[in-house]
Amino acid sequence: MTGEEVTTTFTEPTLDEVVQWIRELEYGQRFVGHAMTPTAGNSVKDIYSMRDLAIFVLGTSWDAPMLADGFKGALNWMDAAKLAAWVRETVGDVELADAIERETSGLETFRDQSMAIAELVKARMVQYDAVYRAAQAAKAAEAAADEAEASPVE
Repeated sequence: MTGEEVTTTFTEPTLDEVVQWIRELEYGQRFVGHAMTPTAGNSVKDIYSMRDLAIFVLGTSWDAPMLADGFKGALNWMDAAKLAAWVRETVGDVELADAIERETSGLETFRDQSMAIAELVKARMVQYDAVYRAAQAAKAAEAAADEAEASPVE
């Protein structure tokens, strides 16, 4: 499976599901990842939301220069089985949790697991965003229609 792209497709969630899944969690509900660097050693990374997870597994624009071949920077590490359990039991996105388990099963290297997880999280977050934006656009259109209906025509 090394070198292959993740082929999982997700069922489109409802707005209520997206709102539930992207919520900020309490301290006791957090997921713990680890950033390992040769210069600073290991550090714990507390993850309180799917947004935090996406940033952790995908990086940020500040990470881009550090992702070039030969860079000896930070390596973000998480246990794939524990992540799947957290996504299923705490976040509530069973479909994503199942995909994480399925796509990382049999992958021997952490790098391959990490890349599979990143692709799955990215795909699901893009979907969350699309559902959320569509709901906001529909809400704005409804408000504009209500306002147009309520204002007198001269």
